[in-house]
Amino acid sequence: MIPGSLDELRTARMRLVRLTPVDGADLLNMHNNPHVSPTLGGPATEDDGRLRLARTSNIGSATVGLLDCPRPLDDAFLGRGGLRHQSIDGRDEVELGYGFAPEAWGKGLATELARESVRVAFDVLKLPDLICSHCRRIAHRSA
Repeated sequence: MIPGSLDELRTARMRLVRLTPVDGADLLNMHNNPHVSPTLGGPATEDDGRLRLARTSNIGSATVGLLDCPRPLDDAFLGRGGLRHQSIDGRDEVELGYGFAPEAWGKGLATELARESVRVAFDVLKLPDLICSHCRRIAHRSA
């Protein structure tokens, strides 16, 4: 796999595809779910949803952008996650992030997504490090 061809990835249980405007309603529903909303910055209006989708999908970026996480067999929306550019203290960083609908919680899907994201970041994109609000900086360590 080469940088720029990251429009679809697969894990054992998910097909990860780039977010598009079609995903807006699913993302808005997830962001406004009372169980999920506090973990993703609070409820979103439709205008907020469009802005979050544009920011989340990093439209125009060939190498990173959060991905929709549908199940492989029925394409049911599970959440979103992956890598995205983030400005931290004026520096461009690449962040690992995710958010899942409650029906996907407790099944190890966030871990599965995070592992694939770390693999892509270091093995495919050759990034020197990542940031993650859940785990601070993830430094690449060569074996």
